[in-house]
Amino acid sequence: MTDFANEAIEITVATVEKIVTNLRGAKVEYAWFVSSIMRQLNAMMYKSKVESGAMKPMELFTPSDEAFGLLALENGMRRWAKEYELKTTGKWEVDKDTLPYTMYTRSGVKNGGWSAEGLRRFNKLYDKVVKDRASNRGKTFEKDFQESHKRAMSGSSRK
Repeated sequence: MTDFANEAIEITVATVEKIVTNLRGAKVEYAWFVSSIMRQLNAMMYKSKVESGAMKPMELFTPSDEAFGLLALENGMRRWAKEYELKTTGKWEVDKDTLPYTMYTRSGVKNGGWSAEGLRRFNKLYDKVVKDRASNRGKTFEKDFQESHKRAMSGSSRK
């Protein structure tokens, strides 16, 4: 078993699609999602409980938390990718008005909330998360993720 929960990966639109499609089946990518996106929902508890290996992620985060994290990531990824491209190619000042809208928020309205499509998407993701957590694959991911963090903690305490 590798320490997949600590692997660095490149985050692209395709990576996000893989995460949202496969959930815990995309083991390394989903570990990134948990440790980079989900941790932001409760950073203090994540650090003390999940990073230490004392808790599995699904013991800290509800299915609703997880579905929201997936929705937020999917919602903004294309916009963030385009913004990154414009900034790294020096075209930000010229083309920043060409950024795509987010997928599931009301366009043209700042802080306008989720669209009806966004709410439907959240409900689908919620159902998918509940099924994935209950599956053997989901349970194995959670156990392996926790063990990976325990090994990392025991290795760092020996230094």
